[in-house]
Amino acid sequence: HHTTSNKKTMAAKSTMKSPTKIAKKASSKTKNKIEKNPDGHAPAVVDNSLVSRAVDALLNYHEKSTDDKLSLLGNDRPVQVQFTLLRAPEKSNPKPIRVLVPHPLFKVNGSSDDALEDPEICLIVKEESKPWCQEMIEQFSDHMGCIKKVLGLQSLRKKHAQYEQRRELLNKYNLFMADDRILPMLTKALGKEFFKAKKQPIPINLTRKEALPFAIQKALTATYMTLSAGTCVTIKCGHTGMKPQTLVENIAEIAKNAVPKIPRKWANVQGISIKTPESVALPVYSKVPSLMDEIDQEMNLDVDEKVKSTVNKQQTPPKKDDAVQKKKMKSPLLQALKKVDSEKKKKRKESSDKSDVKKINSREKEEEGRSVLF
Repeated sequence: HHTTSNKKTMAAKSTMKSPTKIAKKASSKTKNKIEKNPDGHAPAVVDNSLVSRAVDALLNYHEKSTDDKLSLLGNDRPVQVQFTLLRAPEKSNPKPIRVLVPHPLFKVNGSSDDALEDPEICLIVKEESKPWCQEMIEQFSDHMGCIKKVLGLQSLRKKHAQYEQRRELLNKYNLFMADDRILPMLTKALGKEFFKAKKQPIPINLTRKEALPFAIQKALTATYMTLSAGTCVTIKCGHTGMKPQTLVENIAEIAKNAVPKIPRKWANVQGISIKTPESVALPVYSKVPSLMDEIDQEMNLDVDEKVKSTVNKQQTPPKKDDAVQKKKMKSPLLQALKKVDSEKKKKRKESSDKSDVKKINSREKEEEGRSVLF
């Protein structure tokens, strides 16, 4: 009987697990869940409260910086989400990549929101597709009435060959769409101005005629990003005339939906900030925790004060701890160059000090000579 009870206790002990083992197993499970997440999302990366404060600060800055005369003509400026990457993409891709947002940037399906802009689209297609596209616009005017011009590729090359003609076309429409089959040919045909203005044509599938109205409406419900050769990716999330909460929700969704389409995903994202073309970039996410604390504190300041504080920081010398951290982050080559530069400065200072001493000595001798004469 005694032996059977011992066996039972031993079996119970073997089945029991220590709390540390359970905790380790639980943490490993959660890690696996995050790593195996099919969407590639990082959980709760962007703090919505911080984004909300940043949006308020950006809109206040915009109101202060615009003239009353311009406000009568309409002075809404695009609000952009800027991703700073650790490593530039190996291959740049001028083709716009679709990013879903909860609130469209243009009026869609007869939307009555006055803050949104009416889309005026120029659709670029093959010459043979032009007649049936125009017929579709007449037939489905509710869905395709926003297409104001159907432009053939050949007529684009002939009628818009000059710089001024291309510029006129760029300013005439606020949105450009194109048959995805001719998209690679448009880089040369449209020129650099379209890419500078971030008005690259949105790719549309024209292989199914009956699906064209839905493809146009689907394209209007999203925003777009392009992967350039640099370490900066900018995505439009709205404009300054939109409600702050609408912008906050769009920014959160862009952070969620755009990062999986960036090479190496969240591992390659150094920081996220929001800006207008004229404003400073207000950071809302950074991989460095200490920087996030600083951002959180600074976001309580007004934007003008923030600009002043950044200028003062550039003027004042950094603290010892900050200097050590920056030194560690720099490459050995940069450290060596910095050392050479500092040594040169030191030698210049020493030589200037010596020359100053000589001047003082000569002046003293002259004064002594004068006193002897008098």
